[in-house]
This record gives sequence, C-alpha cells and structure tokens, in this order.
Amino acid sequence: AASEDRTTVYATISGDRIYKSTDSGNTWSVLTNSFPTNWINGLACSNTGTKVYATDGTTITVSNDSGSTWSNSSISFSYPYDIACSSNGNIVYATAGWGGYIWR
Repeated sequence: AASEDRTTVYATISGDRIYKSTDSGNTWSVLTNSFPTNWINGLACSNTGTKVYATDGTTITVSNDSGSTWSNSSISFSYPYDIACSSNGNIVYATAGWGGYIWR
C-alpha cells in the first residue's frame, strides 16, 4: 500500500510484520507498536498514508496515525482476506477468503 505521492509505503513479508518506508522504499522500519494480530493478509492506506488498514483473515485492523497505534475496526465482515480503501480512507473494500465475496 502506498500514499498518493508514493513517499509513504507499507508492505508485509511472510505476513507476520508490517514494514513502513517514508522515503519511497529506500529504507524500512518494522511497525510493531500495539499491532493486535500475528498475521497480515492485506494492507491498504489512504492517499496521504495516514489511515492504514490491515487484515489477518478474521478481522480488519485500523491505524489513524500512520501505523503508530492500531485497533480493531468496527467493520464486520467474515473472513476478510484482502482489502483496499478509497483515497480518503473512509470506504473500505474487502474480499472474503472463503466463497469469493466482495464487500464495500
């Protein structure tokens, strides 16, 4: 997931950590502060990179401060596998890991 100007980038490798770059991918740091899950299937962020969503296949977690803190979102959707969001981060799209559903 990346901000509109591609300066802030979020990535996951092997699903167990979220990495963040604020210099277009030249350097990376691990986001571990209060992340409430151990596995990440999908990531999405707003066009500014401030609002970030992550899914672990059972819940959708959100950060409103560029990944500094995380909390479970109020979004109720069974088995969210991959996610995307609108440019302002207010609309979330998700696919279901079982059954091929798309949710908005």
